[in-house]
Amino acid sequence: MRRHHSSLSRGLLAGVALSAVLGAPAAHAQTATEADIVEVLTWIEAGSAQELLAKRRAAISAVPSGFGLSGGNLSLSLSGTYGPERSPNDDDNDRFDASTAVAFGFGDPVSAVGVELGLVLSSFRDFGASGFLTVGVNRQFAFEGGVTSINVSASNLAAWGDAENNDVSYSVVGSVAYALGNTPMVTTLGYGTSYGTGFGFSEDDCYVECEGIVFGIGAGISETWAISAGVVGDHSILGATYFPATVEGLSANIWVRDADDSDSATFGVDLGFITNVFGG
Repeated sequence: MRRHHSSLSRGLLAGVALSAVLGAPAAHAQTATEADIVEVLTWIEAGSAQELLAKRRAAISAVPSGFGLSGGNLSLSLSGTYGPERSPNDDDNDRFDASTAVAFGFGDPVSAVGVELGLVLSSFRDFGASGFLTVGVNRQFAFEGGVTSINVSASNLAAWGDAENNDVSYSVVGSVAYALGNTPMVTTLGYGTSYGTGFGFSEDDCYVECEGIVFGIGAGISETWAISAGVVGDHSILGATYFPATVEGLSANIWVRDADDSDSATFGVDLGFITNVFGG
């Protein structure tokens, strides 16, 4: 937070300094070197990028993120999908699936580390019959014009119900938010033990729990919409995120996985809400 205020202050001071340089009489303007003007313009550009990232947001749908919750933040989510039959050998198979999750953050990822504890209920019809715990540690690093974050997490901890059949999984993911011209951007790259086959990280016969990488890139095209594309293992992801202007902290992700394969194509909608329980 201190770095953010410093960037804006430097941008304001830079504007004053640049006005003084460009508006000064010719005899005095020669005292400002080209390097001075370049530095002033750099300050202004950094301040503008920070302001742009604060007004418009970029997001990546259905791809794990390097950003995690900070202290006092509470996250609630509801996810639903429509895709291939989940149980081909079961007379009661269904193409619909859903899950819910809640997570809470501790610590400060800016000055130290943030810790995120979560509970996922993977059974929606028989609510609470299946689920698991998650834990993650995240750290942010600011730079002029943006911020990057690294998140190391473990999932499927203390699993019960159907989730007991899955092994505990681990991942490390990094994301960077920045401005590309007038467009807010976010890029993500990571590796996990349950991200699916592909890219030479897993065996050909891997079915449920297997290694893979994630990659995604998103762009904020307006104050309420962002678009994105990515991969999770060998699955392609195309998506869009909507940020309602009337409800702070609410977002809706609409995405399609494997759009080019009719046998495995899956459509999903994720609703998320984040708030600080301490009003921060």
